[in-house]
This record gives sequence, structure tokens and C-alpha cells, in this order.
Amino acid sequence: MVSSEIDDEFCLQRRRLPPARELLALLTRATAAEFIN
Repeated sequence: MVSSEIDDEFCLQRRRLPPARELLALLTRATAAEFIN
């Protein structure tokens, strides 16, 4: 994923204002994917 795409996705997430636990789940999933790959 290109960093600009990550920034765009982050902006979309912020605009929707998801619950903190949802963001934490996304972060955890992304981190786990990094370790697996």
C-alpha cells in the first residue's frame, strides 16, 4: 500500500469517527499482518 493511500484511508476513518476500539482492532490486525508477512 502506498503511504498516500494510507493517509487517505486514515482521513476517511477520521471523518466517520469510528469507536477507538475499532481503530485499535484495525491497528492490531495490521500489526499482526506485518509480523506474519
